[in-house]
Amino acid sequence: MGKVGRKRAENYRLTAFRDFLGKCSLMDLESKGCAFTWTNNRTGDQFVKERLDKGLCNLDWRITYPNAESIALPAIGFDHSPIVISLHSRKDKKMRVFRYEAFWAEDEESMLLVKKKVWAEGESQGLNIVQKL
Repeated sequence: MGKVGRKRAENYRLTAFRDFLGKCSLMDLESKGCAFTWTNNRTGDQFVKERLDKGLCNLDWRITYPNAESIALPAIGFDHSPIVISLHSRKDKKMRVFRYEAFWAEDEESMLLVKKKVWAEGESQGLNIVQKL
């Protein structure tokens, strides 16, 4: 089969697959993890990565499991990534890191706020230095 014939066959398969998804009312789940789920395991100019594998669901399932997500794990020893469907998304709370900016010590308004409003008054009264910090 020539190049044009192969391209036409690939387009037909892709169109047929999209039609199938539409007829079955399937939608792609939100995906996290690896951006690509397949590799051809070649090197150099022949190396290809694609997102072929997906988690799919219909509208009723999506409404039943609104927090569900698809997670693509690293493909270790295989050409495809394993896909895990989690019904409860993990909402990892990231701790906000406080960073002191040295220029605040030079800013009059910042110093007044710390000295009068925060350090000397209110809830910080009676606390030791570690507790105030």
